[in-house]
Amino acid sequence: MKGIGATKSGNDGIFSYMVRILRKESYWYKGVGNVVAVDQDPKTRYPVVVRFNKVNYANVSTNNYALDEIQEVEVA
Repeated sequence: MKGIGATKSGNDGIFSYMVRILRKESYWYKGVGNVVAVDQDPKTRYPVVVRFNKVNYANVSTNNYALDEIQEVEVA
């Protein structure tokens, strides 16, 4: 994730990456969310934590994804 889709959030200097979800069985399939954390351990199966604006049926707004289940989105 190199800058494409990066948006600066507020004055704290933190960058947030927008990603599209490619996992078909996910509630947020084809939806867009913000990456909030990436686990650096290579043994982690789903290292990317993504937060969404809407909640799912269980009132949850975050989920973990593998790197091949997300795609960066350009922010206009």
